[in-house]
Amino acid sequence: CDRVMTRPLSFIILAFDRFFSRLLNDSASSSSLFENRNTITDDDYDSDTHDELQEIRKRILVTFGGNENTATICHLIPSLRRVISSADSRDEFSNTYHEGHEIDLGGSLQSDTDASKCRLHHLLGLLLKSISHTKPLLLFVDDLHFSDQSSLDLIVALIHQQVNEQSNVLFMGSYRTDEVSDRLDASLRQIHSLNNVTLSEISVDGLSSDDVNVMVSEALAWPQRLTRSLSKLIQKKSMGNPLCVKELLNDLSAENLLNYSLVAKKWVWDEKVIASRSISDGVAELLTRRLLRLPHSRMLSLQIVSIFGSEVPVQVLEYIRKDSVCGMSDITAELDLLVSEGLITLDNSRYRFVHDMIEHSVQMGIKPDEKQIMLKEISEKLFVCTVDSREDSILFILAGLVNDIGVGRAASIIDSLRYANLNLTAGEKAIKA
Repeated sequence: CDRVMTRPLSFIILAFDRFFSRLLNDSASSSSLFENRNTITDDDYDSDTHDELQEIRKRILVTFGGNENTATICHLIPSLRRVISSADSRDEFSNTYHEGHEIDLGGSLQSDTDASKCRLHHLLGLLLKSISHTKPLLLFVDDLHFSDQSSLDLIVALIHQQVNEQSNVLFMGSYRTDEVSDRLDASLRQIHSLNNVTLSEISVDGLSSDDVNVMVSEALAWPQRLTRSLSKLIQKKSMGNPLCVKELLNDLSAENLLNYSLVAKKWVWDEKVIASRSISDGVAELLTRRLLRLPHSRMLSLQIVSIFGSEVPVQVLEYIRKDSVCGMSDITAELDLLVSEGLITLDNSRYRFVHDMIEHSVQMGIKPDEKQIMLKEISEKLFVCTVDSREDSILFILAGLVNDIGVGRAASIIDSLRYANLNLTAGEKAIKA
C-alpha cells in the first residue's frame, strides 16, 4: 500500500514537533517535582533539561526575533510556540503569532514556488542550527522509503546548510532497500554529490542463529544451551527478522506447539512439527494469525486507527468518539488494552502501530465496501465536530480521508463540493507553508 504521507514535509515537521514536545514535557516534569517537594536532593531534581530549554529558547529568539519568520515557523511546528513563549513575554509573542497566523505566510513569494521553498529551507536550517548550538544533535528519520518529495528536498537542503555552517548535527535515516522509490534514489544521489559530506551506508541483515538464541533464551527465561535447537528452527523460518522471531514465538505458544511442562519442569516443543510448519509469507502471516485471535471490539479499534494510516492523534479520536464511531462506544479503552498487548504505542498523544507490517495486516482485513463505510462515517464526524474551529493538522487529516473516499464515491453533489473545498483549502495551506 502507498503510505506516502499526504501532508507536505510531514516527516521532518513531525520530528521537530516531537523533539520540542518531549523537551517541554521533560522540563515540566522536573518543574513539577521541584514545586511539590519540600526537600529536593541532587538525585531528585536535575536542572539540565530546564537549562537546555531556556538556552534553546534564548537562541531561537535571538535568531528569529518576534517578526513574521517566527510566526511562520510556529505555524509549521505547533509545539515550538510553547517553547519560545515565556511567562514574561507570552502576551507580546501571542499577538505577534496571531498576526502572523492570519497573514500570507508566503508573503510576496507566494507566486514564486522555488523562492518560497528556499525561504522555508532557510528558516528550518536556522532552527536546526539554534537547537544544536549547545550540544550535538542527532536527527533520525525512519522509513525514508515512505517520505514525500518535499521532505526529501528539505533533508538534502538541511544537510547542505549544516555542512556549510559546520554545525553539530548528525543526520541518520533508514529505509528498505527493496522499496526505494525514484524520488528517494534521486535524493540519495544528491547527498552523495554534496561537497564535504561523509555519507556512510550500513546494511542491516537478519539476526544470526546465535543472536536469535539470545532472544529466545531471554523470552523463555531458559538457558541458551537448552534453547539452541529451537532457536535454529526459528532463525531459519524467520530469516533473522527480529519482529518475525517475536511473533513466531507468540504463535507457537498460542497454538500449543511450545509449552512449559509443569511435570518435567521445562519447556517442551516438537521440532518435527515446527519444522514442517509452513510460514510462506513470513511476518505478515504471523501477524494476521495473531490479529484473528483478537476480540472483535479490539480488532475494530485497530481498523479505525488504520483508516488514518500509521498513527492518529488522540485529539482526533476525542472528536469522533462522541456518541459512537463505527459501532465503537469507547475506542480509547480498547486502544489502551492494545497498547498493553504491544500492537500499538501511545507516545506524544498519538496512537501508532509498532510496526508497519501490523498496519498493513489490519488494512488487508478490511473489505473495500466496509472501508468506504468507515471512511465516510469517520470523515463526517470529524467534519461536523471541527466545522467551527479546525486546526491545520486536522484539516490535512480530513483531506486525506476524503481523498481516500474519492470524489466519484461521494453520496451527493453537496458532498462532492465539500470534498473539493477541503482539498482546495488544504492545497492553499500547503503552498503557503
